[in-house]
Amino acid sequence: MTDFFQSYQFLSIIGLVIDIIGVIFLFFTGLPFKLPDLDSYTEIKVKPDQIIKDRKQKRLAYIAVILLLVGFIIQIISSVVSFCES
Repeated sequence: MTDFFQSYQFLSIIGLVIDIIGVIFLFFTGLPFKLPDLDSYTEIKVKPDQIIKDRKQKRLAYIAVILLLVGFIIQIISSVVSFCES
């Protein structure tokens, strides 16, 4: 069992778990976007509380994207280690 935790398969599983967490974050936050300062249809300024919500959403979306990238990098490292051991 201790060999499993030191193997490339364990790294791959860790990468997949991080990817799943990132996907769940993206599901709830959506991709990062910029809220326009003016609504193009009604020419009304965006409310300050909406700007705060936008910043929070954008921050969580970037965290989700970073988690996805980290998970994929860990999986790539796992594959390289697996290939080098063969």
